[in-house]
Amino acid sequence: PVIPEELLSLVALGTPHIAGHSYDGKALGTEIIYNKLCDFLKLEPNRVFSDFDFSVDASHLTLSGDDMYAQINNIILSAHDVREDDLQLRKALEKTKALRKESSSKQDARAEVFDQMRKNYKKRREFSNYTVEINNDNENHNQKVNVDSLESKLHALGFIVRHQLV
Repeated sequence: PVIPEELLSLVALGTPHIAGHSYDGKALGTEIIYNKLCDFLKLEPNRVFSDFDFSVDASHLTLSGDDMYAQINNIILSAHDVREDDLQLRKALEKTKALRKESSSKQDARAEVFDQMRKNYKKRREFSNYTVEINNDNENHNQKVNVDSLESKLHALGFIVRHQLV
C-alpha cells in the first residue's frame, strides 16, 4: 500500500505492522496450518508450538510513573514502543520526498518502503510473555496507586502480574 503523505501528517502514530500479527500469532497460525495439512495428508504431526523456544529478552518489566495510568503506559512502552515504529516509518518515507510529486516512481518508492518495513518488521511479542512484578516497595512509595486496580488492568491487557515480598 501507498501511505498518502497527507494522511501520515494527520495521524499521531503510523506503523507498518499488521494488527494482530505478533510473533506469537504467526507461530500459532503456522502450527494450525501445519496441523490441518497433516490431517489432510493423513500424517501424524511431529511438531508442536511448545517445541520451540519463544522466550522473550527482558521479560520482567519494572513499574515506574507517578500514577497508575503512567505506570501502565510505561509498562506497555517497555514491552513494545510503537513510537519507534512511527519514527522509522516517517524517516523512511521522508527519503521518497525528493522524487517528483505524484510521479509513479514516487508512489512506487513509497509502496516499496512500506512493503520492506512490513517484511522486516521486528519481532513483536504478546503482552502475555511479560511479567510485571509488584512489590511492597511499589505500594509504600506511591500511595496514589491502587495496587488491586493496577493489577486488574495489567491482567486485562494480558500481562502476567506477580507480587514480590520485600
